[in-house]
Amino acid sequence: KALRIGSSSSSRTSKRITIQLPLPRDHERFQQLCKAVHIYADASTSSWSSEGSQQLQQAQSKGDILLRKLTGRALERAFDGSEVITTFIKLPDYGNWHLYWYATLEEPSAISTKTAVTTDTPKSATRAFCCEHPEEQQLVQLQEKATKVCYFLRSALHDPSSATTRLWQLEDLETDLDHSIANGREVLAQLGTVLDTLGYDRSEAKLDDLNRLIDECADKKEQVRKWIQKHEKKEGMKSFRSRIVDGILRERGANHLAEWIQTVQEDIITEMGGNANRLYQILVESKSSVSLDSNTLWNASRRNDLFSEKQCQVL
Repeated sequence: KALRIGSSSSSRTSKRITIQLPLPRDHERFQQLCKAVHIYADASTSSWSSEGSQQLQQAQSKGDILLRKLTGRALERAFDGSEVITTFIKLPDYGNWHLYWYATLEEPSAISTKTAVTTDTPKSATRAFCCEHPEEQQLVQLQEKATKVCYFLRSALHDPSSATTRLWQLEDLETDLDHSIANGREVLAQLGTVLDTLGYDRSEAKLDDLNRLIDECADKKEQVRKWIQKHEKKEGMKSFRSRIVDGILRERGANHLAEWIQTVQEDIITEMGGNANRLYQILVESKSSVSLDSNTLWNASRRNDLFSEKQCQVL
């Protein structure tokens, strides 16, 4: 009968499995006659990974691969009086193995005549066993993670935000894009490492979709950053106008604004969140909407270090 697979322990250093060999009904007689047990892998149907492949190919060229042979005391210990032999084998590599066994028996007549005559039993049916590389499970987990990351990348990519979207919404989108891109790159690096360890071709792992989504989201993040900067600039200009009109003109009066415009330097304007062109726009716009002292406009028109000649003429 085909052997039975028991517990297995697959790691980077060990590929050990426990097996049971079913014995004939008269197992006591079988034990008396048995001189050896041979456990093989069928070389024509088994397949293995790249590790140790050269050694296995050499073994394969000589026929099926002997995994274990029990004789002498090792065989005696394997017989425990039950209807099975329980033992273990160490597989030479990860992969799909087809295992079988047979026994070498002493001829009954040889016992009485004390002559060494033995015969081999027919091979058992084969039993398939997959010895999974410890990285295989990690590969499955990473592929599942990659699928989730791709979902989030697509969601961020198809977000309908535009340059007119509110600033806080754009900032949230930028955060989502940044997080998804970082996760994507992390998974991509981990997948590459595992695929190399397993000896798989990266081109066959269908990573192109993840790579493309990461690149497209990186482009979108750059566009969102530009939108945010425009909003920030716009908000900054509004804040600058408030500082000029509300903070100086309305709170301190027109005379103070006239004095301020006469001496203010460009670095101070920058610290307030504005620039000379924006200050010019505020002064021009305020002509009709805010009561400006004529001295303010006159003093501003004399600031050819801040404003252009044409701007000074308008003021």
